[in-house]
Amino acid sequence: MTAFLEMRDLVAGYGRMVVLKGLNITMTPGEAVALIGHNGTGKSTILKSLSGQIKPMSGEILFDGFDVAAMSPSELVRRGLVQVPAGRRVFPRMSVLENLEAGAFTRSDGAGVQRDLDRLMARFPKLAEKRRQMAGVLSGGEQQLLA
Repeated sequence: MTAFLEMRDLVAGYGRMVVLKGLNITMTPGEAVALIGHNGTGKSTILKSLSGQIKPMSGEILFDGFDVAAMSPSELVRRGLVQVPAGRRVFPRMSVLENLEAGAFTRSDGAGVQRDLDRLMARFPKLAEKRRQMAGVLSGGEQQLLA
């Protein structure tokens, strides 16, 4: 199976401080990877590099065959690469469905958005059950799932 996300010899950091030195990660569609490690080992630097918040010093990051370093964070979002930080950031006075629709505000393909919402509801039946509930009344775990 071909790689969906690939980091090749990634070197990244902040200013002159190098945090990642030659990182290699390959993910295929449907695969899940967990970043585990002590504070200061580079987990956040990996995510910031991947989401375009910092540019790699060298190496490559390919997402669905496209070079992440050449894209702005907004272009990455349009292509479907997003980062969901901890903290249950939802719109509490909007329904679950309205929160999900707000996540598609940059898209202009209504039929594609609906297909993605249908697929998401099938994958996360708890959200489908609560699609009309206000996000603010969901449990903490449900809010993070929604985010």
